[in-house]
Amino acid sequence: MVDSGNHRVLHFDGIEFGLREVWGQDDVAATPVAGSAPGYFDTPWTISVDGDGYFYVLDYGNHRIQKFRNTGEPDLKFAAALQQSGLIPHPGALAVSGKGANVAVFVFDMDGTAIFVFDGTGAPVRDGDGNPAAIRYPGMTKVLALAAGPDFVCAGDNALERVLAFAREPGFPFSGEASGYGGPSAAITIDAGGGIAVNPGSGAPVSLTAAGAFLPFGVLWSDAISSGADPGVWNRLRADVQNADGAHIEFFYSTSNSAASIPVQPASAQPFSDPKWIALPNDVEDFLLTGDKAYFLFVGAVFSGDRSVTPRLRQMRADFDNPGYLPSLPAIYREPQANAEFLRQFLALFQGVFDDIEGELDALPRYFNPYAAPAEALPWLASWLAVDLDQGEPVSRIRTAIALAFRRFQWRGTAEGLRLALLEDAGVHANIVQPIVNASFWAFAGDTACSGVPSTPSGVQLGNTSTLPDMQPGGAVLGSTAQLDHSYLITDAEFGQPLFDGLADQFVSEVYRCGGQRQRPPRTGARDCGAGEAGAYDVASLGNRRVHAGGLRGARWNRQHYRGNIRPDRAWLTGKHRGIAACRPGGAANGIQPSR
Repeated sequence: MVDSGNHRVLHFDGIEFGLREVWGQDDVAATPVAGSAPGYFDTPWTISVDGDGYFYVLDYGNHRIQKFRNTGEPDLKFAAALQQSGLIPHPGALAVSGKGANVAVFVFDMDGTAIFVFDGTGAPVRDGDGNPAAIRYPGMTKVLALAAGPDFVCAGDNALERVLAFAREPGFPFSGEASGYGGPSAAITIDAGGGIAVNPGSGAPVSLTAAGAFLPFGVLWSDAISSGADPGVWNRLRADVQNADGAHIEFFYSTSNSAASIPVQPASAQPFSDPKWIALPNDVEDFLLTGDKAYFLFVGAVFSGDRSVTPRLRQMRADFDNPGYLPSLPAIYREPQANAEFLRQFLALFQGVFDDIEGELDALPRYFNPYAAPAEALPWLASWLAVDLDQGEPVSRIRTAIALAFRRFQWRGTAEGLRLALLEDAGVHANIVQPIVNASFWAFAGDTACSGVPSTPSGVQLGNTSTLPDMQPGGAVLGSTAQLDHSYLITDAEFGQPLFDGLADQFVSEVYRCGGQRQRPPRTGARDCGAGEAGAYDVASLGNRRVHAGGLRGARWNRQHYRGNIRPDRAWLTGKHRGIAACRPGGAANGIQPSR
């Protein structure tokens, strides 16, 4: 660490945090003084290390950058190369990244108001034109904190009171700034995961997330949306928008008999300034379309936000040639007249309300379809079928469990029902064994009919198809198995019942490890399945040592910049690409108009 006030660099042990070495001061007991010789310092500001273990120190008072081996020996050739470049007469910030031939040294010069890039030998890195690579930004004049990661470089400018980011690409293009942060920057660091921490000079460091902000402004617009072979009356446009506090969306539309695009200026603060565009108030998601019959409809929108949130446009629907309520009125109201357009719009106010209600009623059957019901209705549907849901369970698994529940009800309380429960909920194959299936009672053959065939079953083998119960059979033998007045007799209808009382309520679920890897994660545990599906049984024996315990690892997906067509159900302000795929009822995607 740098000890600026004492003009020295201190080395501490990374395990016990004990002081190991002092650079820039020969006598530790003496009063520290500034020095200009190699290996000495005058108000050192920053220290950084590359992947090879070399240390770089910004020696602010001596207007230089010094490079040291881990033994404390200065690299004089590096210092000479920097001085010979003449690019950094007054360095103010330092950051180093990479190793070997990929070492990059970033230095902000207070006089040149730019960040210059050097390699590990101190030679300037050149751009495509052979000039020294430099990072410049309007108003960036007082950078006192730098940090370099594998993908971007962060600069904390105390004049702008902003944290700026530049991509590690040719030319170091400006990527953006820290959304929601404004203030001084004394130090910046980037961890291995891409997280950014800013020390404002006082108080706790501020944590930032790379690529966690949105653009403050964006534009999308459609190609011509056709009504078909004939011109149509465009009635209504509905948008499915997920909004958030601080985010807004403003729609524009236009109708025309020509498919030629209407001018849009995406780089302007008023991109839909052409008089053919009709503007709507902010955040209106369902609106009436006015105008005469036309072949084509054009739709545009402006996204805006405070960079921490963004509106998300999922879907849009345009209605045309909808007669509305006008045909239901008396004929006198349907006669052509000057106020016909007013009457159509007036009736549309009521139709817009009732259409939504009627649409919900028409869609009522989908609430009983587990694959079509809204996600918020699934717990209600599951309660009808006695399906237990686990908190945080994926929606797709919930839909499948509900869909299979009715089929399983016919087997509820049986061995087959338990087998299906273990397969569908726990994801394992099980063998259900019922002792009662292989049990019988031992009895002597009865009377023989005239044919010579015994009238009662014969051929019973003890230990193979029969078992001995652990209780006394029905009936009583005086002096042996019963005492007078302390025994009971069973009727013919109950004959043999005591033999099976210990077996009829038992089953065993066998689940083997060798059953193979599960193809999907379990909805619940195997023991929970047995408890939930036992039904007609009272006792369940589950072999824990043979329970298959496989599973799947979760995966996290990160959205990258989408370079290409924007999906109709996924268009929002997250990148530089703008456009919308517009669909008419009954038709396919009609086109996309990117801005660049």
